[in-house]
Amino acid sequence: MKHVYIGKKSARGNGIAICMVIDSDIATGSATVYNRETDRIEVVAYNEKHTLWVGVRKLAEDTESEFAEKVELALARYEAENYVK
Repeated sequence: MKHVYIGKKSARGNGIAICMVIDSDIATGSATVYNRETDRIEVVAYNEKHTLWVGVRKLAEDTESEFAEKVELALARYEAENYVK
């Protein structure tokens, strides 16, 4: 399976952060993503999404294996923090 990457305005003011899409809400256009810059799972609203340049998207795809473990850990943290009984 090939992952989809989008951009989000950098929290540090450094341009665009690379985000891997985990889930997308068709009704609202928002997406749940793993933000590589902040190492967190976040919800990105439709109007906050940015298309990545081809070179940046290729970089994200080429370095995907380096972030696989970080994605799993961030997802586990997110699920633990947002656990609903």
